[in-house]
Amino acid sequence: MSSPRSLRLASAAALAAAMPLVGVAVVPASVLPAAVADDTSQCRAVSAADMAWGIRQSLRNYLTGPIAAGGWDLDGITYTGATENAEDGAFHFTADPRGSRVEGDAADLPMGGTMHLTGHGGIINVTLSNFELQIRGNRGQLLADGRYLAADPAAVASLVGGPPAFTQQPVATFTFDRTLAQAGAASGSAVLTGASWIHENLNKGLLGSYGEGKNEGDPVVVTVKTSGPGDCGVDRNAVMASSAGQTDTVESPAASASGTAAAAQAGTPAAQALSPVTGAAAGGTPTGTGSCTVADASVGWGLKKSFRSYLTGPIAMGRWDLDQVGFSGSEGGDDGQFRFTADPSAVELSGGDADIPLKGSVHLTGHFGALDITYSNMVVKVRGTTAQFIADYRSNTVSSYTAGAQVTGAKTGTQVPIAQFELTSPISAAGGSVKVSGPGYITEDGNQSLGGNYGEGNNQADPIDITLDTSGAGCATGAGSQGLGGITSAGAASSGGSAASAGVAAAGTPDLSVTPRVSGITSAGSTGSAGTSDTTCQASDGDRNVVETRMGWGIKDSFRSYIKGSIAKGDWTTGGGAVYSDGNFVFSGSEGTLKVSAGSVTSGTLKFGGSVTFTGHEGVLHTVVSDPEIRLNGGTGTLVANVSSNDTSGNPHDYGRISLADLSLSGVSLEGGILDGSASASLSADGSTALAGYYSAGEALDPVSFRAAVSDSCDTTSAASLGDKPADESDGDADKDDKAAKERKQGKVTVNGAEATDGENSDTGLVAFLKDPRSMVPSVIAVIAAAVAGAMAVRLRRTNRRIDEIAAATGTGAVSGGGEPGEDD
Repeated sequence: MSSPRSLRLASAAALAAAMPLVGVAVVPASVLPAAVADDTSQCRAVSAADMAWGIRQSLRNYLTGPIAAGGWDLDGITYTGATENAEDGAFHFTADPRGSRVEGDAADLPMGGTMHLTGHGGIINVTLSNFELQIRGNRGQLLADGRYLAADPAAVASLVGGPPAFTQQPVATFTFDRTLAQAGAASGSAVLTGASWIHENLNKGLLGSYGEGKNEGDPVVVTVKTSGPGDCGVDRNAVMASSAGQTDTVESPAASASGTAAAAQAGTPAAQALSPVTGAAAGGTPTGTGSCTVADASVGWGLKKSFRSYLTGPIAMGRWDLDQVGFSGSEGGDDGQFRFTADPSAVELSGGDADIPLKGSVHLTGHFGALDITYSNMVVKVRGTTAQFIADYRSNTVSSYTAGAQVTGAKTGTQVPIAQFELTSPISAAGGSVKVSGPGYITEDGNQSLGGNYGEGNNQADPIDITLDTSGAGCATGAGSQGLGGITSAGAASSGGSAASAGVAAAGTPDLSVTPRVSGITSAGSTGSAGTSDTTCQASDGDRNVVETRMGWGIKDSFRSYIKGSIAKGDWTTGGGAVYSDGNFVFSGSEGTLKVSAGSVTSGTLKFGGSVTFTGHEGVLHTVVSDPEIRLNGGTGTLVANVSSNDTSGNPHDYGRISLADLSLSGVSLEGGILDGSASASLSADGSTALAGYYSAGEALDPVSFRAAVSDSCDTTSAASLGDKPADESDGDADKDDKAAKERKQGKVTVNGAEATDGENSDTGLVAFLKDPRSMVPSVIAVIAAAVAGAMAVRLRRTNRRIDEIAAATGTGAVSGGGEPGEDD
């Protein structure tokens, strides 16, 4: 039989074995001295005090959202605002006046109540209680007792009846805009506002997901009411903790703009992004001296409609989390806009120039974490009729947005232009309300932030709306007419993009040297409906008969990837003579006519036979495209086809013969009886409906290439041949790499372990769990082991206590730690 001592050693060993499975966070050592009054004349009686703080809006959204499916339970604390996307959402803590102390610029305010945060079926399990707000100068910290679930002994013991994992330790730190004395505490009422940071103590309970770089919290508001002289007693030994990334002063939204100007003078990369185009010095400092005080400012911008539709649609299944930013309109509609506001005091307006720093941040996620983009420190700069949306960004870099994707790190940018706009009119600082707007494009930096998917041919941005109230001081006509200095014009994105990756040249049309060409097939004949178009050949009108046709079209690369991926778990099949070759579905036929003038094709119709059927989601997704047709008219065209498709609920719809895509022709030639051409394609409104709304009208599709053997008249006997049919690659396409195919079927998103550009792995705690739930298994095992060991230790303590009581009662002198009890016991 093992001794109690040996059991205790075994318990300790089990706990020690669990500990290496988790990282150890170090509380920042930066402190501020306790600033307290030197005399009792500054001690004030507190009649009431409260604090409003929402922790972090994105955390609240996440806890109450469909992934974490959690929330909070409050006792003695209240909450105001909506549970999701509420910029003004806040938890309200009330101080006990009897224990509160104010001495000059220092205060200790004990707060009642308990907060319990939960999510992921109990994996997030944090209880905070026994709050106290300490204020020293313009710094503050919220102390609390904390219990939470994690793979460390103290945390496990705290949840099974032991002491808290931490006691009276900081869970948040604050930097206020002023001190209590400056706010007028001595006169009876003081209101402090400030910025907040989630401290590492709380971050550990939140699975390490809100560490440095992600720990900025919601604004905090503290109200203190005093009523004459009171007792002293502020804790003179208190030191103020600092959270990672905390600043000594509250940074206004203008800081990013002024910081950029300072960086410009120092020659940093930020200076290059904002250096003047003409006239001004390279430092980028304003050339004008006059300015006016703006009373109000706001900006509306939807980023890119097709991106919003894609992000929130059934493929990416994503969302956005907004911090001090609103959204209006439909998620994927023309009226959808992110609504940004600015601190009016931070806005600079001079002549037709404006710098408008924007509050908050935008966080975009999708593909179960493979897509993760954050924009922060945002500012809109206007110079005449040119405007730029400038921001810091961080964006995951992945091998692809398909099943089996690898998150390889993150791209970042600091104060770079995300989009540029051409306004319909300049700003006029004549006083009153000013509204300007205009269309724009995604820049190269903006394209990189969006994963490189919006390059040439697909880089159009949503228009921007800017509203200013220039009724403030100094806004008379002509005030500050010298302006604020220039900005460097940012060109439209050209690299990447769905069209570019498929072979689009600089002009936005297929590059014949790289576009997969349709070649080699003898006439197969049309196998399906010819449609209703007229293919009558009239020799007198210059018509020529088409005796053989071929069209290559991949429809959309990302759609094919999605079909083959782990979400849809689908496939495609071709029929009626159609084949899949080199990323294109190849359709062939033998009907059509062309109108030729001076050796050039002016209009015509080319018909093709065959079909492709896409399936996925265990039959819910079922789309058939058959018997396509190209109708040419000058430099444009239309791609027509029969389409039937299930809606997202699995209900079938036959849309008949519709205009599926709009074409922009390029490189069309007719030589030696062979018509050769290519075109960029965009989805039509009917096509968007027929494809179950997966993509919006106007979305760029894969380019189209086509060929035809043409007779020299209406005679169908004199025409060249297009050659042999390409081999069908459908069967082997998904299994070229057995390992990759297996990962696709598992739907795994793997992390290479590559470090992000800031030197830290971007996947910690909750993010790693969401990308691969199996990543939490070791931690769960560690938690279970620690829980068992803790329970055993508690039971041993009770047993030993009972032994000591018996020994004391019988006078045997036996002790619990001395080995086996004697026979008499």
